[in-house]
Amino acid sequence: MLQKLLIQNFALIDHLQMEFGDGFSVITGETGSGKSILLGALGLILGDRFDHSSIRDSNKKCIIEGVFQVSEKDHLAYFKKFDLDFDKETIIRREINTSGKSRAFINDSPVSLSMLKDIATLLVDIHSQHETLMINNPKFIIDLIDSQLDGLKELDQYRVLYEDYSLKVEQLNSLVQQETAAQNQKDFTDFLIKEFEEYDLEKLVQEDIEDEYKLLSNAEEIKRKLDYSSELLNGGQADILSNLKQVQQELNGLSSISDQLSDLATRITSSLIELQDIANECAQLADSTELDERKLSEMEEKISFLNRLMHKHQLSTPQELLEKYHQLKSELDQIDNLSEEIKVLQKDTTHLSKELSELAKVISKNRRGIASHLQKEARELLQQMNMKNAEIDFRFQELNNFGKNGVDQIQLYVKTNLGGTFEPLKKIASGGETSRIMLAIKSLQSKSRSLPTIIFDEIDTGVSGEVANRMGTIMSDLGTKMQVISITHLPQIASKGTHHFKVYKKEKEGQTHTNIEQLSRSERVKEIAELMSGSDLSEAAIRNAEELLGSK
Repeated sequence: MLQKLLIQNFALIDHLQMEFGDGFSVITGETGSGKSILLGALGLILGDRFDHSSIRDSNKKCIIEGVFQVSEKDHLAYFKKFDLDFDKETIIRREINTSGKSRAFINDSPVSLSMLKDIATLLVDIHSQHETLMINNPKFIIDLIDSQLDGLKELDQYRVLYEDYSLKVEQLNSLVQQETAAQNQKDFTDFLIKEFEEYDLEKLVQEDIEDEYKLLSNAEEIKRKLDYSSELLNGGQADILSNLKQVQQELNGLSSISDQLSDLATRITSSLIELQDIANECAQLADSTELDERKLSEMEEKISFLNRLMHKHQLSTPQELLEKYHQLKSELDQIDNLSEEIKVLQKDTTHLSKELSELAKVISKNRRGIASHLQKEARELLQQMNMKNAEIDFRFQELNNFGKNGVDQIQLYVKTNLGGTFEPLKKIASGGETSRIMLAIKSLQSKSRSLPTIIFDEIDTGVSGEVANRMGTIMSDLGTKMQVISITHLPQIASKGTHHFKVYKKEKEGQTHTNIEQLSRSERVKEIAELMSGSDLSEAAIRNAEELLGSK
């Protein structure tokens, strides 16, 4: 319930504070007095976008603040959803600074406009002549019927399954697209892999083929130089080893004379052993080194193969080439795995589809029963509002695919005249008739659902006389279940309010200001009389106003 509304520096308002009561409140005022300003200000704390030109004084901050009475049962879950402090007296504030930057707060916690809108829709429901067109929206019609369901067990189950189903269908479609694209690429990937495997790439990289190729390609030179080195070391009387052996004998003969000479003898012996080993190894390597033209040719082919692939894939080393090969193999494995994943998802979606179909049938059956009941109750309410021959008909059509709310698409058809045919509401109903139908629907909703504060902005446009009186009675009855605020220009409706506010303009110091005040009993008589006869009040108008007010 809206308890207080504070407006500062907005449009024609300097400072205004209103306190609302429960039940049915009415707001009246001359055309242009500023009733729309109140709704504009209220819209800001409900998440509407701000027009900077609405700031009255550009040097001051604009503040709109609403105090709402909320219930733990109906609203706590939403506060937890957005991690907000819950308070039974919740304060929503919107501030616009002099630069036009807007900030919003719920119980002093900063919130985004989207968060503000989500919570605000639970608190206030505004209906104007224009917004009454929502009644033509299929979602509005489904929500209306679902609000009357005795428990929402099947619908809740359906929505949980539908979320799972939608996710899996999305995944399935994505995988099918991937598979289609992958299959087109698969042959080329296969070709690339076979190209890599022509010379057993992994073995080539591990064997370090380039080093082996260097040995083979230089075999003749290696053998020649090894033979020559072996000959120099150990090739006859003038070779290095023979001379060293002679040196060894001479030094050994001196080793007993001093330690220094003994060390020289030891060192020459060690050198002789090492050089003898080198001479033997040179001879062995020379004997084992042969020029193998066939093997050299094979090596050249393999190196050419590596260079060609590195150039083709724009890589620098054989190791990078090996990594590319493993990547292609992985891609090929993934393509093969896609088919298995698709099969699993197809099985899951088929199973979920059957479950959804069964639940949708139950939901649709329940909706049709509710629709039939609503049609009867709506006919009775419309008769009370002087639409004696009016009837509504909810037309069901089954969708081809599952939707968030099932498989039902429901349209509202109306017959307004005796002997007439049912047609879509927008084709045959006047503005006044549409307003009455909307009011009837809201009245029906209030019987089974805890609705937020409802504000009717001249929803009575296009009606008068007894019809207006009956609409006022329905709004007053609605006010026994919830807070109802009606902005009206009709005396019949204004007289039904428990609380009556008047919006008026006042000129002060060369400027126009919008104000609002709650009227006393005598002030209400005068205001209602003016609504009936204008500013020139007659005794008859006063008496009629008093009669309309009755004991209020």
